[in-house]
Amino acid sequence: MKKSLSIVLLFLLSALTSQAQQNEPLKLIQAIGLPDVEGYFDHMGIDVKGQRLFVPAEHQRALVILDIRTGQTIHTISGLAGNP
Repeated sequence: MKKSLSIVLLFLLSALTSQAQQNEPLKLIQAIGLPDVEGYFDHMGIDVKGQRLFVPAEHQRALVILDIRTGQTIHTISGLAGNP
C-alpha cells in the first residue's frame, strides 16, 4: 500500500511541476497547387537540405517531387504499383 501511494504521489508531483511547451500556432507561408492530383494526402516526405517535398499521388499511382523554394513540380514518377 505504501509503495502504490508513493508512486501516485511521485506521479502527481511530477505532473504539477512539468510545463507544456509554448509553441506558436502553425502559419501558412506557401500553398502549392497540384491540379493533376486527385485524392487525399495522409503522408509526405521532405528533403530539407535539398528543399524538396515528396507527395504521393495515390489515385494516379505516382510520386510528385516539388521544389518548395519555387513551388514548381520538379519530377513525377508514375506507374508505381500499390499505394505510393
